[in-house]
Amino acid sequence: MDQNRANLGLSALIGALILLVPMAVNGGPFLYFDTAGYLSRAGKFMTEVLGQLWLSDEVNPVVEPAPLVGESAADASSDEGASAPIVSGRSIYFGIPAWLAYKLVGLWSIAAIQALIAAMLIHRLMYHTLGAVSLPGFAIATILVSLVSTAGVFVGLIMPDIWIGFAAIAVALLIHKWPETGLGERILLLCVVLAATTFHKSHVLIVLGAVSASAVVYGLRLLGASTLSRTGAVSCLVVAALSLSAFAGFNWAIGKATGEKSISRPFLSGHLIAAGPGLAFLDDVCASRGETITYELCRYRDRLPIEWRAFLFDTGADTGVFAIAPPVSQRAISAQDTSFAIDVFLYDPLSVTWIIVRDSIAQVGLFRFQPVPLSEKAANYIERSFPSDIVDDVKHSRVFQEHSELRFLDSASYMSASVSIWVLLLSLGYVYFGGALVGKEWAIVATLLAFVLVNAAVCGGIASPYDRFQSRIVWLVPLAAFLAAALALRSRRAGQTELELSKKVGFL
Repeated sequence: MDQNRANLGLSALIGALILLVPMAVNGGPFLYFDTAGYLSRAGKFMTEVLGQLWLSDEVNPVVEPAPLVGESAADASSDEGASAPIVSGRSIYFGIPAWLAYKLVGLWSIAAIQALIAAMLIHRLMYHTLGAVSLPGFAIATILVSLVSTAGVFVGLIMPDIWIGFAAIAVALLIHKWPETGLGERILLLCVVLAATTFHKSHVLIVLGAVSASAVVYGLRLLGASTLSRTGAVSCLVVAALSLSAFAGFNWAIGKATGEKSISRPFLSGHLIAAGPGLAFLDDVCASRGETITYELCRYRDRLPIEWRAFLFDTGADTGVFAIAPPVSQRAISAQDTSFAIDVFLYDPLSVTWIIVRDSIAQVGLFRFQPVPLSEKAANYIERSFPSDIVDDVKHSRVFQEHSELRFLDSASYMSASVSIWVLLLSLGYVYFGGALVGKEWAIVATLLAFVLVNAAVCGGIASPYDRFQSRIVWLVPLAAFLAAALALRSRRAGQTELELSKKVGFL
């Protein structure tokens, strides 16, 4: 075993400690609205399955999450005895491990595991890209992504968000360094991709998009002699397909157990209505059909337009739409989401195309840290959605008390991203115009950046622009810049060595 592999454990430990600094400063893990949903769903499942087994009386489900907006929730089951539909979106595959870690150790253990995985992946990325990993260099790279970017916050956030960054590193190594990785490392990297894509459905689309983008770059030879492993690419696509099967299998199990299909939130409808074309389409359709209701949303035309998050989550009796709709209406709105989006596109293709492009571009530069973790502004939601021990910990955190230390990360992340873009351009120009832009290493950098851009297109273009969507992955930009600068310096040293050898040969 070479020295670089031997120091993996020490590097992972040091890197994990650096990545956990934001959480330590906060005084505990970061929470988001959806955290309650992940823990609640998993808690119910684990209570029913394991209530009579080895966990026995120690099993206590997390309380049901409260509505996100408004003070009261509609009684969804009052619609002539209809039961409230099961809304998918909070993956049980992330929720169960998170719930077990919380019950057996504590929420901090989830952050510790994520920090260790992040540190190990950064080490392997540097090893396969630069050929050697010094502890000082590794520490600098980890500090860049943790203390002047967003990785530290999202490692400490009890959400699956950080895993799309993990998937980016794993995919980049699998498709560009497949021959150089051993069987064990390949299996571990594929497991990371599998976990990431089963933890959230959006990660599946991003992996598929980024692999496709890397294949296009390879096919057009945009990076010279860079290579792409077909075996690695196909393996990533197979894992993504397995993830879709896992989601389908869980939904099938829910249907068998409850007799009803789960539904998805109508993100497409919310986006198109808030952006304008969806509202114009509804005006035409709802007015022209008279008493015939073609789209269930016609019943809620008087409440539109509305911001997409309010469209999905507002439970105000006079302002909500999807969240307060009766079960029958919720199922109809969800079932019509895709057909509604297609009809709106056919109704006004230029406007819809422009909105997708505009919001994808907007999402690239939208990655503030401050709106993500729950603070005192969400005190009522925290009280109603989390068990008392978590509530007590959150109230003592610095984010909840709105101290200024962690606000530094907002300006730092934007500054580091801006500087990183210049470093990437300068490094790329230096090597390219020197005629040395070859090899798999630059393709790895390109794949990391492809994930950042595809993430913006999937989240901003399909759902809607929102800070959390991009801040979860923007830390890959300074990491890519660090690798690019190191590769450029290595290229320069290689050129100087070649010149010195040429002089010696000429002298001889």
